[in-house]
Amino acid sequence: TSSFFFELPNDYNKNEPDTFPALVELDFTIVEIIDAISLQGGLTMTWLDSRVRLNLTNPSLNLKESNLNPEEKSKFWTPDVWIANLRDFKLIKSYEDQATFTITKDKKLQLWQSVTIKTSCPMYFEFYPFDIQTCTLKFSANGLDYNAQRFIGNISFREPLHLSQGALQFHNIRLEQDAQTSFKSKETNRVWPQLQVTFFMERRRVDHILQTFQPTGCVVCLSWISFLIPPYIVPGRMVLLVTLLLVVFSTYQTEHQRSPRSSSLKALDVWFMGCMVFVLAAICEYAVQLLLKRLIIRKRRQQDKEEREIEETMSKVKVTFVKDLFLNSLKTSANDRELEEEVGGNTVIGKSSVPARSSAVTPRYRSATATTRHIKVSPLENNGNKVRPLKQKPPETVMDSGSEYGDINDSELEGEELLEKIDDTALKVFPCCFMIFNIAYWANYTLRENLVQNA
Repeated sequence: TSSFFFELPNDYNKNEPDTFPALVELDFTIVEIIDAISLQGGLTMTWLDSRVRLNLTNPSLNLKESNLNPEEKSKFWTPDVWIANLRDFKLIKSYEDQATFTITKDKKLQLWQSVTIKTSCPMYFEFYPFDIQTCTLKFSANGLDYNAQRFIGNISFREPLHLSQGALQFHNIRLEQDAQTSFKSKETNRVWPQLQVTFFMERRRVDHILQTFQPTGCVVCLSWISFLIPPYIVPGRMVLLVTLLLVVFSTYQTEHQRSPRSSSLKALDVWFMGCMVFVLAAICEYAVQLLLKRLIIRKRRQQDKEEREIEETMSKVKVTFVKDLFLNSLKTSANDRELEEEVGGNTVIGKSSVPARSSAVTPRYRSATATTRHIKVSPLENNGNKVRPLKQKPPETVMDSGSEYGDINDSELEGEELLEKIDDTALKVFPCCFMIFNIAYWANYTLRENLVQNA
């Protein structure tokens, strides 16, 4: 087998390295992090193959190195490279693969490729967005163990490192190179070469605080303004509270779509749930006020109804009393007239038989008859006291069913002091509770995160 730049012996075996163990220099320079487990960079592998015979008489071969056709790498032995937890491996292409294959004067072969490596990485988002994720990128071998092949080199970043928008918003990323160059497999009980690096990825906390936590916290504070609105202004207060609740729901929906999926509650979910509880509590507080206001109005209506019934009963009693009094007066007047007529008749018919009376003697029924003649009985008089006709109390204006909770006209309603006292108490209790929630929330997740990080 011959080529333009090199010559391989007839007994060349491309399935075995030149020496045992073959020393492979492997370098991976990360240029861009596309997401948490997708890396783009240049993968370089360099190894020595003394079996290659160089054509030094060829003038196109320079003194240091020469480029070969990347397709000719199939003629050579190439390192056995296996990437742990690999999900996808792609070569970056333009017109052709972005790759170079060179050979040096010292018979060192070097293969460089621009690749995208996508690996799986277990992540736990319980502390999102305060989480620090740890991922491992490990290069090993699949057929040649540690006795046949070994790796040297490193995995590093090229400055400046580019973070794309899909990188799960990681900002601070640092690498720790593993000093171990081999590991023992439990399945095969063999020692394999490895080149391993650990990624520690931390998110942009300031961005989350400014874009998520601060706005929703302000929304909760705005809900306390409802405690300053009088309870009888129902539309203004309800519109404010319902609008704020919808703002929290909308913000949570947006952040939930942006955040990574998790089987457990995330720190962000706990925060939004707390904000929703405080806004809902403000709505419930106002609902209690409306209920109390409705009970007070019902009680007032019941009292007014009872008072009207009592007045109607008293009016009926008074009418009955006056009627009886009037009838009694008529009856007494009739009796007096009969007595007067009877006395007068006896005087004419039986004048001779009745003994003469002195002028000083007053007749038996004289005063009664005289009194009766001068008394004018009227149904509106009772023993000289004039009885006025009863006037019914005009019916009270009853609120319609839609204003049972009151309006601006009943600001002086009985029980208004109780409702204002509830608002004053809520205006003191709610901020204190929200402050306690913040202290517990931030202390809990900050301390737990530090413990996990130190572990």
